[in-house]
Amino acid sequence: MGKQPPRGKPLPNMRGWPAKRRSDFETALAERCPQFDHCSVNVCPLDPLAAQRETHPEDSEKKCRAERPTRLRIVEEARAEGVSTVAYLPWGGLTLKEWNAAGKADRFEVLPEEEKAARRDRMREVRAMRSGLHSTQGSGVETAPENLPSTLRPDGHGQRK
Repeated sequence: MGKQPPRGKPLPNMRGWPAKRRSDFETALAERCPQFDHCSVNVCPLDPLAAQRETHPEDSEKKCRAERPTRLRIVEEARAEGVSTVAYLPWGGLTLKEWNAAGKADRFEVLPEEEKAARRDRMREVRAMRSGLHSTQGSGVETAPENLPSTLRPDGHGQRK
């Protein structure tokens, strides 16, 4: 899964900014993290440049160790204090994986109930097929596929005694 477009504001043009100002902008939120002094993660969810960074394959820390509630609390406190960097976070303090999962849940929640039911039914069918079973549409009765060897049939027919 590739990176999705960031949701934060477009980054300001930092060309020409003094190094101190740029550094302060980049670390304004990360410094509030309890893991900050011991962390070496390249793609920090509290970094406004996270969408531009990549995890180094040889890096000992590849994932953020700060818990999601901690990161979200940091973002909310900074927003309440008027820290402008918050608006530039690409995933609002979440990791990319959390952001993608939250987006899927949000998209599902806004669907009409009939569509939700249809998608749930389809997912049940997919799961049944993956497990070697398929269900008779809507009856709730599961049968083994005809081409499944009898020793693997879950209905007990053809099993050795």
